[in-house]
Amino acid sequence: MVTVIGLGFVGLTTALGFAQYGHKVYGIEANPERMKIIKGGKLPFFEPGLDEALTRHLGKNFFPTENLEDAVANSKYIFYCVGTPYGENEEVDLTDLYGALEQTLAVIHDDEFRVLVGRLMVSKTCRSAVCHMKTGTARCRPSMERQQSRSILLLTR
Repeated sequence: MVTVIGLGFVGLTTALGFAQYGHKVYGIEANPERMKIIKGGKLPFFEPGLDEALTRHLGKNFFPTENLEDAVANSKYIFYCVGTPYGENEEVDLTDLYGALEQTLAVIHDDEFRVLVGRLMVSKTCRSAVCHMKTGTARCRPSMERQQSRSILLLTR
C-alpha cells in the first residue's frame, strides 16, 4: 500500500496512477477545500482524463483521508508531493516538506520498514532534507546512517 502526501497536480496524478496499477493508495491533503473537492469525486484542477480515473478509483483503490496515522501504518511507501516554492534569493522553501516529514515520523509507532520518497530539484536541497531527517526531529531515530534504520528517505532529481 502507498500513501501520497499532497494532492495537488503532481500528487493526485501520482496517486491515481498507482491506483490504476492496482495499488491501494491513501491520499493526504492539508488544504481542506481541496480535500472536500476530491472526496466529492471532482478535480481541483483541469487535466484531461484524470476525472475519469478519480471516478473509477475513488473508494476502490484510492482513499483520500485526513487520518495520516492509519495511512502511514498501512503503507510501505510514502510519497511526498508537497509544494517546495522558491523564496528569497531563489532558495527553495522546504517548510512544507519538513512539516510533512515530521508529521509522518511522529505517527510511526512500529518497526516496519518504509520507504519515504520525495522529489526535489536541487542537490543542496536534498542534503538539507536528509540533514533535517537526521537531526531535526525526535522521532528520527535510529539515525538514517545506522544499519537498524527502518525507513529510507529517497530524494530524486
